[in-house]
Amino acid sequence: MPIKKYFEQRPDQPLTPDMRRWSLALAKAEEHHLDVACQLFRPRDGLVFKPARLFLFLRSGGNDVEVLEAPWDPDLNDWLIRQKVRAESLAAEGERFGFAGKDHFSPIEIRFGDGFFNAVMVHHLRAVGFDDVSPSRETLRELSEPHPATGESATTCAEMIDQVIATTAATLTGQLGYSEEEAGAVLAAAIAYYLDERFNVTNSKLLGFR
Repeated sequence: MPIKKYFEQRPDQPLTPDMRRWSLALAKAEEHHLDVACQLFRPRDGLVFKPARLFLFLRSGGNDVEVLEAPWDPDLNDWLIRQKVRAESLAAEGERFGFAGKDHFSPIEIRFGDGFFNAVMVHHLRAVGFDDVSPSRETLRELSEPHPATGESATTCAEMIDQVIATTAATLTGQLGYSEEEAGAVLAAAIAYYLDERFNVTNSKLLGFR
């Protein structure tokens, strides 16, 4: 049967060229006992951002031995997480996960629509305590309270949002090995980063609207 191959056991997903290149670097780091860290680089250019890039640093005694870079790719970032590669700092980790949040939350936004998703998102984040921790607290205070959505759709939307947050928390403490306190700081920073861009908080300040 010509199509039999589609029903056979599939091999592991092949590595992209960047993953193969970075895999060799991680093997080198392990062999030579080098420290490894990654960094999202996404500089502002006025009210917009330049294209995001990911950097991988191999270091010895705090000095760079090798630096690799690639365009931001959610799959590459997920691969780095599976390799247990942390960002350079908790703040940088918050930026990395905050930027990745756009991909994680996008299916929920598409399903429920932009306005409905926004209303549920802000209401839910406040309900679960993100307005009690910094820096998500400061960002949430910049947002007007949208009329909270109600009904079965709102409940489902909130549950899906919560699942993304819970998965992120589990990734931080599980795959990346952060303590609960560290992971909480990263999670709050990631939410703040995501909300800032989604609701144009910083851009509104730059334009004098806040």
